[in-house]
Amino acid sequence: MLTSDKGTPLIFPESKGDGEAQKYDLPASKLTWELSFEPMMGKLTDDAVVKEYVSQLSKVLDVYEAQSAHSKYLAGKIFTLADLDHLQTLSYLMGTSEKAVFDSRAHVRAWCEDILERAAWERVVGMKNNQ
Repeated sequence: MLTSDKGTPLIFPESKGDGEAQKYDLPASKLTWELSFEPMMGKLTDDAVVKEYVSQLSKVLDVYEAQSAHSKYLAGKIFTLADLDHLQTLSYLMGTSEKAVFDSRAHVRAWCEDILERAAWERVVGMKNNQ
């Protein structure tokens, strides 16, 4: 079993994840780039790109919404690498105009709030903000 340096299990045999996280990464990364980094570089946001990747992300989030109705986290009852993998892009996307794609799904919204409010993640964000 994979564990953290403090012995916390990170992967569990009863894990329910069906690989949706792999489908999440591309649209979430593309949206993060288009909505966060392009404007920082003085470039205009390409609305067609945003629309395309919001559509793809919406399909993944529909699956997450259904899964989250039965379990608190993506892979089951406890926080795992499946959830951890989402934190960076979620942090960016929740500060954009496309936050609504997450907020429009009650269980996804609750999951986002839960993982983004984890003490360890808040420390990471604090370190980033203090650079």
